[in-house]
Amino acid sequence: MLRDVTARVGYMVGADRTTIFLLNDEKTELWSLVAESETGELLDIRVRVGDGIAGQVALNKQVIHIPDNVYDDLRSARVKEADQRFNYKTRNILAFPILNDDFEIVAVIQLLNKIQKDAGQPAGFSHQDLESLAKCVLPIRRILESCQNCYEGIRKAQATAALAEATRSLNQVNLSTDAILERVMGAAKKLLNADRSTLWLYDRQRGDLWTELSTQGKLRCEIGVGFAGQVAETREPKIVPFDLYDDPSAENAKKTDAQTRYRTCSLLCMPVLSPDGDLLGVTQLVNKRKPGNTEAYDPGMYPRVPEFFKTSFDKADRQAMQVFNERVGAILQFAQAHETLKQSAQVEPRDAVHQTLLLYGSVLSRVLANGAGRYTVLYTLLHLLTSALQQAIAAEHVHIFLVDSDRRQLWTLAADPHNQAVTELVMPADRGVAAKVLLDRQAKKSSKVAQIADDFVRIGLDAQQQEDLNSILLLPMLDEEQNYVAIAACSTRLPPKALATRMLKTSNGASCRCCRSCRPSSLSALS
Repeated sequence: MLRDVTARVGYMVGADRTTIFLLNDEKTELWSLVAESETGELLDIRVRVGDGIAGQVALNKQVIHIPDNVYDDLRSARVKEADQRFNYKTRNILAFPILNDDFEIVAVIQLLNKIQKDAGQPAGFSHQDLESLAKCVLPIRRILESCQNCYEGIRKAQATAALAEATRSLNQVNLSTDAILERVMGAAKKLLNADRSTLWLYDRQRGDLWTELSTQGKLRCEIGVGFAGQVAETREPKIVPFDLYDDPSAENAKKTDAQTRYRTCSLLCMPVLSPDGDLLGVTQLVNKRKPGNTEAYDPGMYPRVPEFFKTSFDKADRQAMQVFNERVGAILQFAQAHETLKQSAQVEPRDAVHQTLLLYGSVLSRVLANGAGRYTVLYTLLHLLTSALQQAIAAEHVHIFLVDSDRRQLWTLAADPHNQAVTELVMPADRGVAAKVLLDRQAKKSSKVAQIADDFVRIGLDAQQQEDLNSILLLPMLDEEQNYVAIAACSTRLPPKALATRMLKTSNGASCRCCRSCRPSSLSALS
């Protein structure tokens, strides 16, 4: 829609090139996704308010018209720079502000190179062109305001897609928590065009933040000190626009920069919270980069600011980053719970599985209220748990089906390899093998999977995996009040006795709290 409006405006006044810049929510920067290069590709252009022709129009709310000799005008330094970058020559320019009812800037229309219909026509745009634009201001403004609202949704959708891409192979490769977090933060940095990204973790014992960088080792930050410390204290996101050094709270950043010879120019800091609202850490994106510039930062030019750092994060970036923070929070909460259980000598491995399932119960209601992000968060928790159980008993495949007693259903989440989305798999809990496991409250095993006419033992497996299947072990899991929590379906090429023995060794031969009936004598066969 925005591209169509841009084309129509350019055609109406006879401009060779037309760009419509929208003002960001912070009113610090103009952005455009519709300026076209000679190849027809869309260019992502950002201009600070006050910089260049469009930036000055936004600042002063006045029309700028340069009919000829554009490069001789003192205001056109940015125009010349852009022309060199995109191999173009601007001969004349008209920039027109779009204001709302409160006379605040909404957008700036920039028109380049009036198309001459005949040789005797005066150079540049005419007064008639200006009047034509003025007559169309109201409908153009309404469309642009709608486009501005849509942009935020687009950025969030892009973040969701980038997150899916970053984690799409988690169900295929066993990655450590650190590797998963590194992948997620890397995807966020790439999507939001940041130069660096850092995850600060909250140390509950010391009451501060810490992170580890390859170049500097372990760093610590007191709560309330510096931008990351302030975000940890207030638990509110913080955007620090260019130039960060102008901010009164920049002293800590300046000291760090002096040590590292790296110039911090802009910042996006956001708290990472558990579903219960507890602080887990702070994500920090450093130095928004201008689009299209991949030049590496040169420490030799410190403390001067490279041109590609002269831009800022905005509200759309913050909303997109929130998608990543939800995933980071889920991973951190699981990792902390898992580490606590692992360090406790009293907790057996299989009991840890049981307690981790109980963790779902405490966060489930809050996660389900998160709208579109709930599946990705739940999938992360579920995948990490199934991977841990899969390694513990050396099973080929593990699926954990959570019990929905109200609907008499079992459900789980799986990654769809076709569209990289998370899908919900649902099975009835009141019939077939599932009903038998829940009714008998016993673990079930079988080496005759091919003879079991029930999709429950095959759900989540492709045709080849089903063909290779030798045995299956089904474990009902109950909470402290003996209510069903889930069924863990463990399948492998091993014979059922070997699989069951591995499960029992995981708990050192003790009866576990998940089903309280996992002794060898109580492992009954599926008929």
